[in-house]
Amino acid sequence: MLLFIIYFLVSVTLTGCLTLSDEKFVSDIPVTISGVVAGDDIDKATANPKLDPSLNSLFQIYQSAGIEKAKEYAKTSGLRLEESLVQVVILINPEEYESLSISITNLGGKIQGNYEDRLQAFVPIGTLKAIAELEDVLRIREPQRPFY
Repeated sequence: MLLFIIYFLVSVTLTGCLTLSDEKFVSDIPVTISGVVAGDDIDKATANPKLDPSLNSLFQIYQSAGIEKAKEYAKTSGLRLEESLVQVVILINPEEYESLSISITNLGGKIQGNYEDRLQAFVPIGTLKAIAELEDVLRIREPQRPFY
């Protein structure tokens, strides 16, 4: 038990740059990608509350600096891309799965699957905000990845 406490204190000391924000740990140091700063410097006035912070950053970088800078940000952030499509999990009203899947497909998305209130898809980066604004979309987040 004492060993665990010592390990915990050392870990907290070494990661002192972390703070609690939006119910998860994020770094106080913004990520810089070839002059594009993401994270704390996103325009909160235009950020969509239904989008995870990383997806808001990706969308804003895409809008302001183009697809290549957005791809750089995605790579450093661990977001999965296929061409200009980003993989997301969309929390939805399950009763509206059919209509939402049609809307997402019409916006250029590729549905990968669904389970209960979740729909996983690759969607064009430029449509993230439009998809988030759909009435039956509750939230758009990154897929959870396993830790090794």
